[in-house]
Amino acid sequence: MTHILYKKYAPLFILVGAGLLLYGNTTSFGIVALDDSKYVIANYPFNRDISNIATAFRVDIDYPSGYSIYYRPFQAISHIIDAQLSGAAPWAFHVTNIILHIANTILLFSVFQKLGHERIQSFVFSLLFLVHPAVTGATAWIPGRVDTILALFTLASFYFFIRFCEQKKARDLVFHAIFLAFAFFSKELAIVIPPLMAFYFFIHQKKIKYKNIALLVGVWIFVFLTWFILWRTVAGGTGSLPFTRIAKLIIANSSAFLLYLGKMLLPFNLSALPTLQDSSLWYGIVTLILLILGVLTGIRRISFVIFGTAWVFLFLAPSFYTDDPSSVSIFMEHRAYLPLIGFLFIVQEIKYVKSRYALIVATIIIFIYAGIAYSHSLNFRDRLSFWAHAAQSSPTLPKAHNGFGAALYLQGRNAEAETEYKKAIELNDNEWRVHNNLGLLYMDRKELEAAEKEFQKELEVYPLNADAHLNLGVLYYGYRQDYEKGREHWEKALALNPVSSQAHEYLAAYYYQQTGNIEESIRHIKEALRISGRVQPALEKILKEYERNRINR
Repeated sequence: MTHILYKKYAPLFILVGAGLLLYGNTTSFGIVALDDSKYVIANYPFNRDISNIATAFRVDIDYPSGYSIYYRPFQAISHIIDAQLSGAAPWAFHVTNIILHIANTILLFSVFQKLGHERIQSFVFSLLFLVHPAVTGATAWIPGRVDTILALFTLASFYFFIRFCEQKKARDLVFHAIFLAFAFFSKELAIVIPPLMAFYFFIHQKKIKYKNIALLVGVWIFVFLTWFILWRTVAGGTGSLPFTRIAKLIIANSSAFLLYLGKMLLPFNLSALPTLQDSSLWYGIVTLILLILGVLTGIRRISFVIFGTAWVFLFLAPSFYTDDPSSVSIFMEHRAYLPLIGFLFIVQEIKYVKSRYALIVATIIIFIYAGIAYSHSLNFRDRLSFWAHAAQSSPTLPKAHNGFGAALYLQGRNAEAETEYKKAIELNDNEWRVHNNLGLLYMDRKELEAAEKEFQKELEVYPLNADAHLNLGVLYYGYRQDYEKGREHWEKALALNPVSSQAHEYLAAYYYQQTGNIEESIRHIKEALRISGRVQPALEKILKEYERNRINR
């Protein structure tokens, strides 16, 4: 049966079919409200205009609904393209995630062969990567594409780098440079690619002229400087990467290496929001022991084992830094996407892998992995499923309980939501957004003093939370008829978040109802329309009447 794999396109068709079979159901998945709501819904006014593809190179990844030090134009461009197909609905975004993962698997199949592995072995390991449960989040969760996009351009750049080292053709150098640039404009982690390529060249002692070495180094420097200048230009206003803090956190969280390593071979402790406190490191210890034993029993090429190890460490180490506002560090599984490739580089060099029993073992593992991956993907199908799983798998994580509470609240399950919010507060009284969320729940119950106290606590901890100001404005304006206080908080919300269409709508109502300032009301209505594309029917009616009267004049 293996002779089928030697047909030119057969492996590709099988990989595509397997990918669609495993992840096809994710096209019906919704939003889980962890960054995806920002990229798909909040940023839709930006994404719907295809001319913003050029603008993506001049803004940060959160623009326009937020601010970020991360400069990722190609991720933003992918959102714009998806929005042309499905608008603010998520199905096109999920389709793109599937395409990216399958494309990476096919590229990996080519890279494995380029590294000297037999066609069947390359196919089997590509299939293992395709169904691997540790990278489920990179495909089933929309924002996980940040690593699949980076992987796409990293693998393409690496492929043409190898070709250039072997054949010394200018065309391969050009393609290497193009895809390297694309990688840099996909995620900051691309900064480790040139050192990796240089390390590959060094340990393999490729026979290449100094002129060509100079060309490679020149390309790397040019790409890096171009990216760095643009990144500083765009992100300069929002701050810079805290390199000292990053280094300290990487060292402090270094035990997360075992967490990620364990999931590369024994992916049985999966979580939507993994933490060290709620995860077992024994899987990583066992994996490390088995890997060492495998290497000691015999390897084919020590240089490739060294290169694979460098690949794992360089792509994985930055994952030990987390800038999540939660009090507990979270080690997202999609960050294992590229390190897993390095792990597979190492495993393929173990001589046992080429034995006659290895194919049988690999086949069994593939089916087990596929079953785990499919089951885990269901945790990403909607908001409630995601946060319920997060709270269950990471019970000491305040963020998980806050998110689960918000999901329950939107289902009308307020008593359960309150329980989850209070669990989050018990774990960390200063948890981001939890007091705001609890305040909303109390305001629904007309417990206004309790609600006000929670909103004020939120602002005490996080003064820049525009939503807390927005909700306080609703409390004062709608429940206490303190219209001026309501306006003040909405103005503050708008100052903190200039693209808050809700703040514009509330202020439009204030100026129309309380001051009779029609011009100012219309200005806010138009701003809300510009941002979100729609407003409340009552405000739309005011605008239509205003336009009609202006025409009549």
